[in-house]
Amino acid sequence: LGRLWLLRKRGVLEDPEVKLVVPQPKPGSFLEAGFKIILADVMPQDAGRFLYWTTGPWDVRLRVDTLFYADWRPPAAIGEDGGHCATPRSVIRGVRSELLAGLASKAADKDTHDIVIFIKRPNGDMRSSVKGGAALQKSLEEAVAESRPRMKFKVFDGSLSPSKTVRLFSRARIVVGVHGGALTNMMFCKEGTEIFELGFGTPFAGHYRHLAAALGLRLERVPLRADSRGIGSHHVELEDADAATAAVKAAMVRQRRPDSQNS
Repeated sequence: LGRLWLLRKRGVLEDPEVKLVVPQPKPGSFLEAGFKIILADVMPQDAGRFLYWTTGPWDVRLRVDTLFYADWRPPAAIGEDGGHCATPRSVIRGVRSELLAGLASKAADKDTHDIVIFIKRPNGDMRSSVKGGAALQKSLEEAVAESRPRMKFKVFDGSLSPSKTVRLFSRARIVVGVHGGALTNMMFCKEGTEIFELGFGTPFAGHYRHLAAALGLRLERVPLRADSRGIGSHHVELEDADAATAAVKAAMVRQRRPDSQNS
């Protein structure tokens, strides 16, 4: 969506002869919602200008006279957080602004800002099995139940619609989740929200540290151990589950202070 936003911003898509090669979005997905929001004024989806990239061999698929491709320099040097598959802050904030405008509910203006979100990855995905994860979830649920003023605990598994996902994360004070795509939803958190990423120290896994910095969010890494597959492992383990629980509980105390954030 960032590259799509940049192409539109630069006026490339205003030419009615330009066609857009994109993945086929799943119905109800963020990609589908993003297409509608970002392209609504210049390229409605029924305009016959979409060429959907589906599946097939990794060889030549299209022949074109002129190719426009949105690209940018890495926002950080290779070997630093933000140097691997990262998007510049200006693009991140531009996409965030448009998605919020298109998906945020007017009712959300009255929502309280009082949720601790625990992200769970679908079974079978990379890092879907976290040894110590269930104990961490249980400890945090208990801590939230005892919190005063009372906070709410929500488990996020990716099954919500885009609009409901935006509303949920916009109410978060704390987000806890293993390194993976669901952490991208921190884009919809209010500035000052604390993110706890169960992840790895390598800069090649620094995507969400870069994203948090670009959005003004505080991110703390909760170290994971992996097997020989490293970051691609299906089975990972918290290095210290007790320390992870203590770190999130300390954040809950900070977030309940009157000067931490506006409710």
